[in-house]
Amino acid sequence: MKNRYYNGNTDYKNFKTNNAVRFFLRFYLCLGKFLYKKKDNLNNQKDIHMARKKTKITYTYKCSISGKKFLRTRKITNTDELVSVNSFYELNPDKDDRPEKVKKEILLRQEEDQSMDNLLDNAGAEEEPN
Repeated sequence: MKNRYYNGNTDYKNFKTNNAVRFFLRFYLCLGKFLYKKKDNLNNQKDIHMARKKTKITYTYKCSISGKKFLRTRKITNTDELVSVNSFYELNPDKDDRPEKVKKEILLRQEEDQSMDNLLDNAGAEEEPN
């Protein structure tokens, strides 16, 4: 059975394209069976689908109290007044509304950091000769 839009003519370049023929050409181009493409479409950017690499601009900020660095995607206007969440709660313990589980984890981390600092200080003191 012949397709009603294709009459067997092999001269594809001289087709008078109406909407039905355009659909037919696109359909067969997608299947890879029909190799004709208009010259106008060869340089058209719509035919070339390339993924662009997405890049995000990040800003680094320092906490004014603890000195820790933080990466953020938003630009902050007053960089001198930046305070981390932990530092804010240390300054204002009455406003600390975090769950008890979070408070315990923070205390454990602080104790681990202090013990590691003590170990490093003691190790450095033992290495010094008399």
